Amino acid sequence: MWLKNTLLIPIKPIYLRDDDHIKVHIFLCVTGLIFYRYLMWKLKKQDEPLSDTTVIENLEKIRVMLAKRDDEPVKIKYEEMDLNQMRLFSTLELGGALKKVNL
Repeated sequence: MWLKNTLLIPIKPIYLRDDDHIKVHIFLCVTGLIFYRYLMWKLKKQDEPLSDTTVIENLEKIRVMLAKRDDEPVKIKYEEMDLNQMRLFSTLELGGALKKVNL
C-alpha cells in the first residue's frame, strides 16, 4: 500500500499489549478520524461557518432520549438545543439518521 502526502500520527495504545487489541485500537482511531474529516467536509461543503472545536463541543451537548411505554413503538425525543446545535442537527441530517436505527 502506497501512501503519498500523508501526515503520520502516532496512535500507539498505552495500555494494550495483545496484537489483536492493538489492531482494533488503531482501526477505531482511523475510523474516528475518517468520520470526523467527513463531518467537517460536509459542513464546509454547506458553508457552515463553525470551527472544528465548536462543532465537537456542540455535538457533545446534543441529548437524545428513547422512550417506550408498554407495547407502543420507541419514541425518540431531543432536549432543547441552542441555535448552533439546531444548525448542526439539521445540516448533518441527524434526525433522519436516528429514525433509521433499528430499535
